[in-house]
Amino acid sequence: MVYSDGVTEANRGEEEFGETRLIDELRKNRSRTASEIVPAILASVQQFSTGDQYDDFTLLAARAH
Repeated sequence: MVYSDGVTEANRGEEEFGETRLIDELRKNRSRTASEIVPAILASVQQFSTGDQYDDFTLLAARAH
């Protein structure tokens, strides 16, 4: 997973989504395909955040076999 700071810095007031939540989401979705992980994490970040996203939001998922 490669991501921009807009993912981890998405906020709800003063609280940021953060790396710990991102790691938790990756663990929760690890059985999904790479193309399924991105929308799942996007949904989690949007559910967490309040208001509009003003920072860049980039996620790139890849899986090696």
